[in-house]
Amino acid sequence: MKVAIIGAGAAGCFCAVELKRRMPSASVEVFEAGTTALAKVAITGGGRCNLTNSFEGISSLSAAYPRGDKLMKRLFRSFDQRSAWQWFENEGVRLVLQEDHCAFPASQDAMEIVNTLLSGMRRAGVALHTSHRVSGISPCPGGGYSISFEDGHRNGKPLGQSGATMPRQVAEPVESASDRRFFADIVIVTTGGSPKPSGLGILDGLGLELVPPVPSLFTFNLPGSPIRELMGTVVGNASASLAGTKYKADGPLLVTHWGMSGPAILKLSSYAARYLADNDYTATLAVSWLGDSGEEDVRGMITSLSKDNSQKLIQNTHPSELPSRLWSYLTAKSGVRVDARWAELGSKGMNRLVNTLINDEYQIRGKSRFKEEFVTCGGVALSNINLNTLESKTHPGLYFAGEVLDVDAITGGFIADEGSISLGGENITFAPPVLSPVFDHPHSFSATSFRVAGGTLFRIFREIGFRGSADRAFPVLRDVFERGSGLNAAIGIAFRRIIDPTATKAFVLFRFSCHNSYSFSEF
Repeated sequence: MKVAIIGAGAAGCFCAVELKRRMPSASVEVFEAGTTALAKVAITGGGRCNLTNSFEGISSLSAAYPRGDKLMKRLFRSFDQRSAWQWFENEGVRLVLQEDHCAFPASQDAMEIVNTLLSGMRRAGVALHTSHRVSGISPCPGGGYSISFEDGHRNGKPLGQSGATMPRQVAEPVESASDRRFFADIVIVTTGGSPKPSGLGILDGLGLELVPPVPSLFTFNLPGSPIRELMGTVVGNASASLAGTKYKADGPLLVTHWGMSGPAILKLSSYAARYLADNDYTATLAVSWLGDSGEEDVRGMITSLSKDNSQKLIQNTHPSELPSRLWSYLTAKSGVRVDARWAELGSKGMNRLVNTLINDEYQIRGKSRFKEEFVTCGGVALSNINLNTLESKTHPGLYFAGEVLDVDAITGGFIADEGSISLGGENITFAPPVLSPVFDHPHSFSATSFRVAGGTLFRIFREIGFRGSADRAFPVLRDVFERGSGLNAAIGIAFRRIIDPTATKAFVLFRFSCHNSYSFSEF
């Protein structure tokens, strides 16, 4: 039996290893369009690889999987996050669990995961072909499938030549490369998510229902909003929702120079990905700055502050959950005078302030730039496949695994959880959507310490992550350090790891830190 796997990401490579181990006589070949396999895995988690999640605190799979939760529930019966953990530890990879329930290799090195999968493929006898971009899949009259490849060259390498660059990768010429076709009895498509419909072009002609892909996990643009002046401000637990809808998400929130980001916003964008796309990324964002606290609780908190600090300026006394700059902004937005004391607030002022704290509205007008989105919603509709086997209902021997399906997840390692393919009576484990989320950036730098003017030394033990392909780190850093938003903001960002995924070019941090007042060091 000849098996072709299209796509050398987490899903494809994991599937290849397990399939070959369970069916040693099968010929298994993996075709990757890029020059390296597992490229996305190598950069996830800031180069540490957020492998999976413990699911502690997740009461329903729909909270982790906005689309595809029923499928994942079914697949988890065969292979779940605990199985994934055990599988990698059996391969010699020791894993550790963070406080946020995300699992990482103890080495904190994504390449350990990459090399484990690559070496597993090599030992099992899987053939890996890089720089082979598939252009189409066609059923053969007598059974099986014909796979065609693009003409010409890719990255300067003729079709059939190795493009592998990662350590220990294997690449061999494709069989029958001269006519750019490969014949297989079984085809497993693991090409990952595609931000454009053209990315699913290899499935044209198969008559499959395809859900048009749209971005998921993105930030919100708030053009003209004065809150953007607070860029760099972090709230540890806010609640964000879209007015007039059921979409809501909680978590840390980051104010940026173009709008809002952070886990709360990114989760909300995932839940409402299709809705926002249909509405041209225009909507009303409602923020409850004190999380899920209801009106009665917030009113009681503000009343207590007023009684205990009646002669103090309102601006100078605020809930501990809110940064001082944000509190000043919110009180001004509520109509509170700068020089007003708590004793002067009055019932109307109290009502306005409470309403601002629990229902602060902003107009969304756009999202982060196209190239900065790293998860897509859409792909092969689940109605096309047998949910128990992941085989096409209309094309026997054609399987789909991973994010190419209309399955996507929120941040924090949920996308990495495994499922299974039933092939020839064997259940073959695979890794569906690639590990990816909010803090999974190509470059991750840890500030072990920084010095402020005056010589005080502070230690920061948590990671500050930056995405390597975008260009917005500097405004955040400028706000934190130059404008005196302060040390607390810097520490808050570091401990919560919520530098925006579009705040990038990590080297800017070190370039900026070369100013006399500050010094950063890298682990």
